[in-house]
Amino acid sequence: MHINEIAARADCPYDSAKLASCLRILAQHYIFKEVKENYFAHTRFSMTLRDENRVDFIRTSTQLAKIGPYFYEAMKRYPGSSNPRQSTFAVGTGIDGRESAFEWMLRNPEYHRRFSNGMEGTSRLAMANLQTVYPWRDLGPSVLVDIGGGKGHISMEIAKIAPQLRFIVQDTPAIVASATGIQLPEDLRGRIQFQIHDFWTVQPRRADVYLFRLIFHSWADEKVVRLIRNVLPHLRTGENGMGGRILVAESIIEAEKARPPSLMEQATINMMMMTIHNSSERTFGQYKALFERADSRFRVRQYGSGGPLASEILEAWLEE
Repeated sequence: MHINEIAARADCPYDSAKLASCLRILAQHYIFKEVKENYFAHTRFSMTLRDENRVDFIRTSTQLAKIGPYFYEAMKRYPGSSNPRQSTFAVGTGIDGRESAFEWMLRNPEYHRRFSNGMEGTSRLAMANLQTVYPWRDLGPSVLVDIGGGKGHISMEIAKIAPQLRFIVQDTPAIVASATGIQLPEDLRGRIQFQIHDFWTVQPRRADVYLFRLIFHSWADEKVVRLIRNVLPHLRTGENGMGGRILVAESIIEAEKARPPSLMEQATINMMMMTIHNSSERTFGQYKALFERADSRFRVRQYGSGGPLASEILEAWLEE
C-alpha cells in the first residue's frame, strides 16, 4: 500500500513523509517492509498488530518504557536487590519500598485488564510452537493443573491436541470469576475446571502434571524455589516423570549464541522482567540449579529452543 493511502487511513494525510520515516524504522526490526519506494506491506510481526490483545500488550509496554530512565537510579538506590518493591518500576512510579508492580496493578484495574489481555495476546503467537514442542498426547489420561493459568487459554489449546488430558486452571478470585462466563466448546466441556488458588500456598490438588507458564520469570530465585516446593507434596519419585512432573513454559536464554531477529522479543522481555519485577528470564543451567535447590532429587530436561515467547518447555521430575 502506498504511504499516502496509509497516511489517509491513519488520519494524518499531510504527514505521509513523517509516517514513512516511522515505518522505515520499524522495517529495520522486521515490523512492516518497504517492498518498493513508499509502498509498505505487512510482515508476520506487523500482522500481530491486528490482534487487540496484542495491542494491549504493546500499550502496557509503552507505558513501561516511560520508567526506563530510572533503571540506573534503581540500581544505585538498591544495589544487588531482587526485591520487587525496589524495582525500576517501583522507583519510577514512586512506590518503591511500599508496593510491587503486581500490587500497583491491583489498584489500577484498567492497566491490569490490559496487562492480562496482553499476556493472552502474546500466548497466541507462541501457541503453534507450544503445541508441538512437547509430547502432550503421551501424557495420556492425566490431570494437568495450570497454575496461574488465567482464563484457561493455554489449557484450551493443549486440550485440542491431547484429547485424554483433563485440566484444572488455577488463578486469583477475580480472574476465576471472569473465566466462569466463558463458553467452552462442546468437546472441552467437562475437561476443564477453574479453581481459586494462591500459588504462594501449598498446592491443594493432587495431579499428574503441574504447569507454570510465564510465572517463574516474574520472580526472584528464592521465590521460584518456594513455588516449586509448594507442589512437592504431590510428587513421587519415578523414572522419567512417572511419579508426577512439573512443566515450565518460559523463554530459555541461550547466552552463548547469536540472537537472530526472530528472538529479539526474548531479550526485550528479559529487560522488561528486570525493570518491572527485579527478575529475569533464565538459562537452562539457572533453572536446573533452582530445581535442585528445591530438592536435590530433581531431574530436568528441555524441549525446544529459540521459539516465540515462553514456548520452550522444561520438564522436571523426582528420581532417586
